[in-house]
Amino acid sequence: LLEEAPLESLALITSLAVIGGNISFLLANVVVEVLQSIFTEQMMVQFGWRLPFVISLAPGLLAAWGRSRFPESELFLEIARGTQETQTPKDGKAVPPKLTAYWPSTLLGIAAPAAGATSLYVGSMWCLTYVRSMGLSSGDALLIGITSNLVGLFTTPVFAYFADLQGVAYMLMMCGVVMMMAGLPGIALMLAFPGNFPIAMFVIGICYGSLRGLYTNTFVFCAELFPTSIRSRGLGYGLNIGVTLFGGFGGLLAQASLHISPLGPGYLMLIAGATTVLAVLWSIRLLRLGYPVTHRRAEPYFGAICEPDGNVKVKAALIFVHVAATKPGTEHIGPQRPSLMSSWMGVNSRVQETAAVLGKPDNAEPVNPIVV
Repeated sequence: LLEEAPLESLALITSLAVIGGNISFLLANVVVEVLQSIFTEQMMVQFGWRLPFVISLAPGLLAAWGRSRFPESELFLEIARGTQETQTPKDGKAVPPKLTAYWPSTLLGIAAPAAGATSLYVGSMWCLTYVRSMGLSSGDALLIGITSNLVGLFTTPVFAYFADLQGVAYMLMMCGVVMMMAGLPGIALMLAFPGNFPIAMFVIGICYGSLRGLYTNTFVFCAELFPTSIRSRGLGYGLNIGVTLFGGFGGLLAQASLHISPLGPGYLMLIAGATTVLAVLWSIRLLRLGYPVTHRRAEPYFGAICEPDGNVKVKAALIFVHVAATKPGTEHIGPQRPSLMSSWMGVNSRVQETAAVLGKPDNAEPVNPIVV
């Protein structure tokens, strides 16, 4: 979706995958509700809990079959055929980029999902168990969970639309800020009114559910950090690790934080929101230093730039080309390898030369000297 979507609606089209995920969570809640209405609590404990896994086999196989028939993007196919990054300029041989050259992108990919993953796995999931321990009934907790899914489902395309207007970094910053503002007060409010259904519905269903809608921009932000040829590996080492740390271990950390303070989960959400905010600030800093934090759409990124006619300026990201130098004296010798950041900044003077070599004066970007 990221590679095929028009630049003007990049976030909105990509959000379709997140909308599908929200629908899946919603259907899972419905299945559990139906099973609980059919079987007694003892029957659910004995064997009923296994039935959702059996039921999910059919849509899982259907999804795998559909993905296998979904065509790859033209850019991906070109790289697979070896035509995209195997050109041979006169001053060197083009080589595929290495993931190690994008370590700032990997770190950003780990930190960026902190707020969104915490809002989903702690705010919308663990908190349901939390309020049940305070006396809320299972039926009320399930209704709150369904409401949270619905709010996330309907707000996802709205926030994705605004990301196409203001930039994914801007909306991701909003996700972190809202988490910092709503996480700790929400836990404090539920603690002050234990087992109160309207309070729990407002905090978990509405507030944390809205954060799930903001979570959609995380995926575009992280996918944009890597070029097509290493995007899957980059997401694996970046986004997946981040979601595992802040989401997968989120419930465990939230439960453990209760031994430190009754407001422990709220402080955890505060830290998660701050982590996302710092990740966005660092990405802006890297962008100003010349490091490529986007590989499809450069503008809008953090705030809209309007054209004279009032329309939002949309600018494609420039293509970085990795070239192994063959000119005498350009090889790097010795252990004093320059840092990645100084390397990206130090090659700005070679942009026009590289563009001339590749015959793409409007689309060239600095070569990555790490592979020179």
